[in-house]
Amino acid sequence: MHLLQKAIPIEHLLWLSLQKVFSKIKDPLYSEDTLASLNSCQAFGSHVNQQNNYSEITGINGKPKTPENVLDIKNSGTTLRILTSVASLAEGYTVLTGDKFTTNPSHARSDRCTLPLGVSAFSTRNNGKPPIIIKGGFKGGKTYINGNVSSQYISSILMASPYAENSVDLKVKGDFISKPYVDMTLDLMEKFRVYVDYERTENSFHIEPQIYRSKDYTVEGDYSSASYLIAAAAAINSDLTIKNLVHNSNKAINSSWT
Repeated sequence: MHLLQKAIPIEHLLWLSLQKVFSKIKDPLYSEDTLASLNSCQAFGSHVNQQNNYSEITGINGKPKTPENVLDIKNSGTTLRILTSVASLAEGYTVLTGDKFTTNPSHARSDRCTLPLGVSAFSTRNNGKPPIIIKGGFKGGKTYINGNVSSQYISSILMASPYAENSVDLKVKGDFISKPYVDMTLDLMEKFRVYVDYERTENSFHIEPQIYRSKDYTVEGDYSSASYLIAAAAAINSDLTIKNLVHNSNKAINSSWT
């Protein structure tokens, strides 16, 4: 049985769209979240060739165009959170909306921490819920974010920071509860040859202006999905072979297996 993973393709698709040249992602999972991200990549100017077992993406070199229309990210909260910083690299204004499942008021926490970086994002109804309007202008600078928020808010800032006008210093305050998932983001940034100065004891990040470099990528299997299949196979005393699980994976969920 061949397993696919969900969260990494969403971030990875956005990474590929930020690059300058052509790249390929193999074994993507075409869930609604992934399709929402693919549509967003195209709206920001990337060319996407979507096939059954791979997608080819020609990137925009960190210079997304302003989408012509409101971006409907459906019920993909991951896409909404990650695009907040990425959209700030485009000129003009970008509007993100979704369905009732993405109307989480915690988005306001991200808005406050990105303001010092020149990123202006606000809710049209001033309640922290979509629709969200993002004004272009990722200047860089210093800011902080509380450690009890979703890792996707932190990853969003980290992902866009290499294309800021100036260096970015981000500090996570309090209990850094999502550190393993942010480690996944840092691992992928390294794969795309972007250097992040990460002080683990201080929970602080420093990113100089850089560019992501082309890399084909195969999506790893998901350990959490595998656990259900393994449990079922054990319950009925049967043999099961699961492919595409990487032993030295940096996935946070793998930490419970090692």
